[in-house]
Amino acid sequence: MIKTTLPCAMLALLILAGAPKTVFAQDTDHARPSSAPVTYFLSDPQDKSHHKITLSIPADDFMDGIVPPAGSTDADFLLRVSWPSWIGDPRGLDDDALRILGDVARTDESNDVLARSLLVAVATAKPWKAPLDRPIPVDLAPPQESPLPIPSGHNIMQVMHNKADFLSNKDVYVVMSKLPELTLTCDKDGIVPQCAERFNLNRLILKTSFPRHRINSWFDIMTDVKRKFAAFAKQPQSVEK
Repeated sequence: MIKTTLPCAMLALLILAGAPKTVFAQDTDHARPSSAPVTYFLSDPQDKSHHKITLSIPADDFMDGIVPPAGSTDADFLLRVSWPSWIGDPRGLDDDALRILGDVARTDESNDVLARSLLVAVATAKPWKAPLDRPIPVDLAPPQESPLPIPSGHNIMQVMHNKADFLSNKDVYVVMSKLPELTLTCDKDGIVPQCAERFNLNRLILKTSFPRHRINSWFDIMTDVKRKFAAFAKQPQSVEK
């Protein structure tokens, strides 16, 4: 289901998205050794007794240095890392860093519902009221020409005549197969236009934000984030729904 409240990590992400910094971090795997991982649990805040995902994430990856206590349970996380080096950037020194917001799916949400939620959130007028038990009608076309960079490849399409009026200042793209696999929303203007791609990975809901001038790397970023979280996250037994 579409969540109606914004977790603290989401609020921090929205504030940060329009606030570029001035100094770039080095983009090399050898610029600084990775910090020790912090191991804790992620769970549905409405049902903390089930489906806890174990996360082990380097301490330096957490944005603003806000690191959860080892062994604690939380509802979400917010990371900031230079890419492609995956060096933590907690102080926001790298203008091009990825900001990764993540939380865990509710225990009563099926994988199909999670997939449909991706598109419902960016292509319906009232996402909180849209049905999630069936596909929604959407008008798709290849990415349209723009004065700003546009995505390409891997069957990405643009949502046309979007009913989500609250996203009128954004270009909205989607990757579809049988079900939605990824959505990508990008600012149409601004000092430093941003993009945010959203996808699901084994019951983790991940939103990765980056400057729009990196949009040509959207697929590589998604693939790399999935690869990292396949290592960061240990799933509980019987998570398929």
